[in-house]
Amino acid sequence: MNRPARSVYRVAACSVFVLASFLAGCAHSGSITGTSAPTPTPTPAAITVTVSGPVATRLLATSPFTAVVANSTNQSVTWQVNGVTGGNTTTGTISTSGLYTAPAALVPPNSVNITAVSAALTTATSTVAEALQNPLPIQTSVVATQVGSSLSYLVDTVGTGFVPTSTLQVNGAAVTTTFVSATELQATVPVKTGTTSVTVATTNTDPGGSTSAAVTVPITFLQTSLTAAARLLDQATFGPTQTDITHVQTVGLNAYLNEQFAAPTTPLAAIPTTPLPALCLANNAAYPCAES
Repeated sequence: MNRPARSVYRVAACSVFVLASFLAGCAHSGSITGTSAPTPTPTPAAITVTVSGPVATRLLATSPFTAVVANSTNQSVTWQVNGVTGGNTTTGTISTSGLYTAPAALVPPNSVNITAVSAALTTATSTVAEALQNPLPIQTSVVATQVGSSLSYLVDTVGTGFVPTSTLQVNGAAVTTTFVSATELQATVPVKTGTTSVTVATTNTDPGGSTSAAVTVPITFLQTSLTAAARLLDQATFGPTQTDITHVQTVGLNAYLNEQFAAPTTPLAAIPTTPLPALCLANNAAYPCAES
């Protein structure tokens, strides 16, 4: 009767041993299944572009821009002006190296967008707004020419940086100005009698408004026109020269005639007493008669 009881005890003891071994294995592995958690793969840093350059460019001038591509070994970018690769004459052009050339006229709202597009990732872009300004006016030559014999003068200014809104300043006052080209402006202005010179400057309005250095222009008052002076000299002298024409224009017709009347008499050379030999006609040719 004691043998069955010992068998039951042996079975129970084996069960306890197996369970203890299983739990020990689980504790050692840290997991019921005995497998380790996977290591997460790091997310690569996003590619970004940063554009830098001047904040404003004057018309027809240039400005350099640079682009830095982060998180990529490919630093190549494509340059755009207002979304157009390379730009155009209306908004300005930009080279593959980022050199921007402003247009000849302002583009409302007087600014453009400069964009760099990454070659490594076309969705990686950077855009900066570039303000456009009028150029700096420079006068290289200014001439004031009298209109006929009136007290009005045509002021002609030659230089660079002129725009349709450029204004000539004569003696510090703005005058109605005609835009001839980006290198020439004209204005007709009245001048008071006795004026010997005027100062002329050119002003460009905002954006980027500026005024050139003033130039002093001599004023010569002409009493008569070139045509009238030349006509008088043609009638009263052996022919007009440029020096004589300028003199008659300066002093006037009546003053020139008075000068001539007041000039001392110029004697002619004495006429020889011996008359010249008579001319004979022979073979239809004129020549001095031969002595017989």
